[in-house]
Amino acid sequence: MSIKSVFSSKASVDEVVNDLVEQLESFNASMILFFASPKYEPYCISKKMQESFPESTVFGCTTAGEICNGKILNESVVAMAFKGQALEDIKNRNCRKP
Repeated sequence: MSIKSVFSSKASVDEVVNDLVEQLESFNASMILFFASPKYEPYCISKKMQESFPESTVFGCTTAGEICNGKILNESVVAMAFKGQALEDIKNRNCRKP
């Protein structure tokens, strides 16, 4: 399963999203789930994330603290990027009969 988790603690929405774009540049994610500190205005971060990853389905929410790869963060944005096969793996796992 191909999932990549990244984070950024830059000062502005533009800087954070640009940093995340750089970190995910060659990953070719089909879906991105992000968790953003309320430091970043929700509408602005959501709009910028969707504009910056036009080939991906992007959605997210605000948090009271962020965790990424075992690190506890504050005032940051964490993004989990999923490749197509990861989504198929999840779909198939969740659709199996018990």
